[in-house]
Amino acid sequence: MTKLAGITYNWRRAGLITAKERTAISICAWSANVPYSSDH
Repeated sequence: MTKLAGITYNWRRAGLITAKERTAISICAWSANVPYSSDH
């Protein structure tokens, strides 16, 4: 999630997405049921 936050922050600053879109991306990512592996 930290990497995603950095990516969406940069997109927002570059004007590629709105603040609402950034929030929606974060909400979607936090609620996703994707397994995490610390091996990477």
